Amino acid sequence: MTGHSTDRILFVFTGQARDQITFAQARTLAQTHQAELIIMGVIEDPVSHPALPDITGLSHKQIRDHLVQDLHDEILETLEIRENDIPVEVGFGKLFFETIRYVLRHDIDLVLKSAESHHGLPGYFFTSTDQHLLRKCPCPVWLQTRDQMPATQTAIAAVDVVPDGSCDALNARILQTAVDCVSSGPAEIHLTHIWQAPEAGMLWLWSNTPDPGYARQKYIRDIQDEHERALDQLIANQKTPPGISIIPQLHEGFARQKLVTLTNDLNADLLIIGSIARSGVPGVIIGNTAEDIINSTDCSVVTVKPPGFISPLA
Repeated sequence: MTGHSTDRILFVFTGQARDQITFAQARTLAQTHQAELIIMGVIEDPVSHPALPDITGLSHKQIRDHLVQDLHDEILETLEIRENDIPVEVGFGKLFFETIRYVLRHDIDLVLKSAESHHGLPGYFFTSTDQHLLRKCPCPVWLQTRDQMPATQTAIAAVDVVPDGSCDALNARILQTAVDCVSSGPAEIHLTHIWQAPEAGMLWLWSNTPDPGYARQKYIRDIQDEHERALDQLIANQKTPPGISIIPQLHEGFARQKLVTLTNDLNADLLIIGSIARSGVPGVIIGNTAEDIINSTDCSVVTVKPPGFISPLA
């Protein structure tokens, strides 16, 4: 998005009632960033059966043309837009596959789609379509869960400021994506890092110092200070438009629990989180912690891939 020579946003039509809300969000972002907005609909191809032409009296091409026109008209009517107002692309196949293929071919910067709730299960992200997009789409994916469209004024950007700097590039991308996704202002981005001091217990048990309790507390303070400096540096490196405040949030504990609690406490509109593939298997699976968090919160989520990510569908 911001900082790209060509800014393109793809809205994926699903036929859900929430599509109007998701589309309004996509249109607002496109206007804010003066980006090109494209609408995409996908039909699971039902016309491969050889008997269909005999049954219908139409050729396979004629059947496909009718299906394309019907979905095109449904998109215009549902989203209340006029012909040629916004480009509408209609494809055939699996929705996640065609979406990712379009992203790869057309240099899309952000995908917005209504999250699909799995009937009978809590949460939104159990469906295979959304899981495939989260795991395999190379650009950020915004899954909309809210049925109202508040201005995105409170966002949480979850980062991992590890001492070896291995996540620095992903952290910068997460924060930039958060800045791009919030309203022009006033808005708050809570830049959040959940940290732990796993060796603190060992210091308490094994320290040879006269005061092992003091040694343990000093170790915890040193770890916290180190993370605070890294978080402050990340903020200092980010160019922030007027009206957007970046607020550091440093919490000790487990990310799975703390982030979910924070999204509820802040009534966050959006959670931006990184998704990292397992080592040696690029693009195969989103990190387990990220999946747990996504499945446990009802706020809309944007997932961001690290630099160098290669989609398995590329």
